[in-house]
Amino acid sequence: MVVVFLIFLIPDLKKSPTVSHEHRKPVEKLVQVSVIIPFYSGVDYLANSIESVCRQSNIQEIEIIIVNDASQESEEFYQFAMDYYNSQIMKKLILEPDTRSIAGKRKGRSIYFASSRINKGPAGARNYGIALSSGNWILAIDSDDSIDTRFFEFVEIELQKHGKSLRRPGNINLISPDIMYKFSNGLNYYREKWQPAELKTKQLFKKNTFHSSVLFKKSLSEKITYNQAMIFGWEDWDFWININIQEGIQPVYVRKPIFLYNQEKSYRISNYCNQNKKFCKEWLILLNSLAFGPRKWQNALQFFFEKAKEHPEIARIQQVKEDNKKYEQFQASHTNNAFNECRVMIVEMLFVFSQGKRAHASRLFESVVKKAESIGHCKMLQNTIPGLRSIQFPFDNLLARKICDKKG
Repeated sequence: MVVVFLIFLIPDLKKSPTVSHEHRKPVEKLVQVSVIIPFYSGVDYLANSIESVCRQSNIQEIEIIIVNDASQESEEFYQFAMDYYNSQIMKKLILEPDTRSIAGKRKGRSIYFASSRINKGPAGARNYGIALSSGNWILAIDSDDSIDTRFFEFVEIELQKHGKSLRRPGNINLISPDIMYKFSNGLNYYREKWQPAELKTKQLFKKNTFHSSVLFKKSLSEKITYNQAMIFGWEDWDFWININIQEGIQPVYVRKPIFLYNQEKSYRISNYCNQNKKFCKEWLILLNSLAFGPRKWQNALQFFFEKAKEHPEIARIQQVKEDNKKYEQFQASHTNNAFNECRVMIVEMLFVFSQGKRAHASRLFESVVKKAESIGHCKMLQNTIPGLRSIQFPFDNLLARKICDKKG
């Protein structure tokens, strides 16, 4: 029988569960792995996801951070938490917005719950959880997926083959396991194994060779975070592309299907990209001029203007910007970084131009130039100039030449 202890931190202000912008918390011992579980819907799967982490056989220093991303199933989520821990106190802890609270321990694992005032989507929810984490390694899993009970045992075995370990990984910064898909045809359940291909940079631009739930060093997310502008899905693909460009991925592959991916869920945003692959690929390119270069970016730009009216969801990029303005301080310290902000500004500029607001779009271009220069990524903007000229975008030619002359 497992006994769960709930720890109250309210009386002592120095030990308040509210997270400061420095994301500090008392640490009893070094946490090796932080498991981030964003939650938006599908509460029936959540217990299995948490328990799969709690049952790990050979690693103790794990924390679990569950991010309630302004869920549409909040009441069901609160009820689940109370039933899971058999405590009325859990509701009060979870209802605290933008906080992190010790919910309890289960089989020696610290489990935290965090709630968000606004829905940030998969990218923002993962960023939030990472910002609150203490581990050296990050494993982000969806609330309806799970991991094998020997997941970390097999990870350590593979690292030992290279003379490494989770504590001393050397230059290894990403560990990619094989995936076991679970799906149903309505009558029976089936399983199918997927073995990710080994990393080749050119291939990564054509196809995502990493699953969303790989184990990666937290230090990789210090310069690059998940981009909240990937509102249709494939935020993980965008993340790996930019991590590899700016930091360099040094992977190790665990050739055992120790990650269990539940393909039954119909509520996942990624289903949009499964049904609209061409659109999602062009959207990915549009947000990655630095990675894909000027020619492919120009083609994506043309596609954007041809297909924008068929995809009214594009207007959601405005909502991303509005949310960022509402919670500017929170967003700056918890989720998007300057690099991603600049990429969002480029897409917002295009969206405004597509609405016929030429003067506003021109002013936004000037803001993008300043932002790109300030973060040393002039090349990202430079790659957009041929495409912008092709659609007669109203930018200052002198300013464009100036940015093109700079290195970055």
